[in-house]
Amino acid sequence: METWAHAQTSARIAAHAILGLPPELEPTPWFWTDQCGHNLQILGEPASADAVIARDNNVRLYMREGILVAAICMDKPREFAAARRLIGKTLNAELAADPATDLRKAV
Repeated sequence: METWAHAQTSARIAAHAILGLPPELEPTPWFWTDQCGHNLQILGEPASADAVIARDNNVRLYMREGILVAAICMDKPREFAAARRLIGKTLNAELAADPATDLRKAV
């Protein structure tokens, strides 16, 4: 993904290689944009999912075999922060779909 976050990560990975240090795990790609008074954040690769959980009108969680692989959040920075911490973890779909439940408790 062509984003500033990817450029920053790629530079760190290249520096490790040049210095002969063990490679770091590449973080899950993400980006954000502010458009028309809204903040849109995307984490991971939604196209790789086999299921989508609509948490509310502004949050979508993308799952593959029960594991969170991506998230799209509009105007929901706390939900996005929780999704970043949960990426790669198995979620309880029923809890994850309930906006009244703290997303972090869906593990």
